[in-house]
Parts: sequence; C-alpha cells; structure tokens
Amino acid sequence: QEKYKIEFPDVDFMAKAKVDVLFSKMSIVATKDAYQEHLYTQEMQGQYGWIVAKQSLYFQKPIHLDDELTIVTNAHKAHPVIFPRSYQLIVNNDIVAKGYSIWTLIDLKNRRIVRPKTLGIIIPERDKMEVEPTTLFEREDVIFQHAIKVSYSDLDTNGHMNNTRYIAHGYDLLPIDYLRQHTCTQIDINYKKEVRYGEMLDLYSRLENDCFHVE
Repeated sequence: QEKYKIEFPDVDFMAKAKVDVLFSKMSIVATKDAYQEHLYTQEMQGQYGWIVAKQSLYFQKPIHLDDELTIVTNAHKAHPVIFPRSYQLIVNNDIVAKGYSIWTLIDLKNRRIVRPKTLGIIIPERDKMEVEPTTLFEREDVIFQHAIKVSYSDLDTNGHMNNTRYIAHGYDLLPIDYLRQHTCTQIDINYKKEVRYGEMLDLYSRLENDCFHVE
C-alpha cells in the first residue's frame, strides 16, 4: 500500500481527483508491489514490460483536493499469461473505490506476450479475484469526434501511449457543463492494441443514458 495527499495537480476544476491521475497512482503501487514480489527487476527494464489489458474502477464517493488517500493492491490467482490485480482506495478509513485489472508481460523488442516462467519468474499462489474487469465490445453507433497524434507526453517506458492517457483523452471529449453536473461512478477500459509515437488515433464516442462509450 501507498499513501498520497491529493494535491492541486491531481484534481480538476471542481477540485475532484482526475480519474487518469488515480489510475496512474494505482499503476505506481502495482509496480512497487511487482518489484517487492520479484515479478519485475531492474534487469528486465527496456527488455520486458508489464502492460494492462483491462481495468475497472467503481466509486462509492468522489476523492477531493487535500484528501489523504491510501491505495492498497493485491495480486490474485494467475493463469499462464493473465495476471489479475485488485485495488482499494481508502480515505478516512472508508473504502471510496475498488478497482480490478488484468495484466500481461510482453517482450518489448518483439512486442509479443511472454510467460514469466520463461524468464525464471515464479508467480506465488494467490486467491481468485472477486470481480473480473468488464469486457467491452465495439458499437456501431459511435460518432467520430476528432483525431490526435500520439506525442511525447503520451508515452511511457514501454514506448507506447500510457494506459492513463486514453482516459484523459476520453474525458476531453465530454462537454464541460456535463462534467459539472455529473460524477463518475464507474469506469471500464479494455486495451486492444498499443499505439506508438507519431501514429494517429481516431476518437469515436457515444453518450447515452449517462453512459459514455469511447473507442
């Protein structure tokens, strides 16, 4: 677990924690846990990387500026190339959000999934995760919004758009007045294919019954 104070760079114009910032902090805690459990090492950097395939986060209440946030993470029962991880986000001893994710390990040179055991990584036995991240499907009724070019600020150490940047770009599609009047209670993300530096990313969306779908 890690503790964070929610600072000004972490919040939006309503002093609520940005969802992409929360996912970024969750990834940091997951990475520290992977180091501690010897699932990731200094020698692996630049050659292999853990990437997230699916994520879900369910809010009980918003997180605000100056909140003292504790993020707790646990790894769960793994399959050969599927590694579940859960999160609890805690403020004032109350669980304000729960998260669930699926990770996999890739060879950064060949851009292929690899089994940790081929690298000598031993995955400890764990309990099964109580909730699986939501599986999303493509929709025919999404509307093209605009295209963005993947730039320097989008990239992470795996050389592709960081998983949290998709959330930020998705939020940018929502009207500001809608954001003033609504609070996110659930977010589900599926990552189908990586996007590299300089590539164009077309953004499509559909807002329906207070559910915002982005592709």
